[in-house]
Amino acid sequence: MEQARKYKMVRYDIDKSINEFAEMCNLSPKNYGDIERQDIPLSSKSQEKIERTIRKLGYQLLENGVIKKEQSRIDLKGDNRYFELLEDIEDRCINSGELLIDGAVESKTPVEIMDRVTKMRQRGLKMRNLVREGDRDLRWPLEEYRWLPAKDFVNQVIFIYPDSVAIDSVNENIITIHRDRYLHLSLKKKFERDWENFEQPDYSEFHND
Repeated sequence: MEQARKYKMVRYDIDKSINEFAEMCNLSPKNYGDIERQDIPLSSKSQEKIERTIRKLGYQLLENGVIKKEQSRIDLKGDNRYFELLEDIEDRCINSGELLIDGAVESKTPVEIMDRVTKMRQRGLKMRNLVREGDRDLRWPLEEYRWLPAKDFVNQVIFIYPDSVAIDSVNENIITIHRDRYLHLSLKKKFERDWENFEQPDYSEFHND
């Protein structure tokens, strides 16, 4: 079976338009549409983008079709791992859901990552953050933050979003995504307890020059 037909099967299964699926694959709608209709040859670069998205959606391409087999654990490695994580977060939160971040230090986050998050927020991403007590280098509105006591704070970033938990293992240069609803529920409940018990920062020193 031609690759283009398999791509179309996945797109139909997740109920996305050509424009929506093209955006998920970081391709132009015209380019993706031409690929799906087999009007142009499938380049290796486009194939990599489409099939990476398909794998992240939990599908496996077979010789004669596709199957849905979502991985319970996904390891993101390499220089693009943070961008791949943000793509996954956006896919899961695109119409609903919220991103909860526990343990981040925004002043240490690369500018290009923060810029990507800014664009996601402009498209409707909702966020809340648990940060170290006294941290005032905060980019977003103060009501989106709570201070964790310094003695309890660990700069081990955990991302909690619909049906998923991602843990950033800095020493190993790897981000592990867990599709585990029980782990998700447990960490989300802990986040909510901390959110209710700790204070909102009083002001921010962040300046957007």
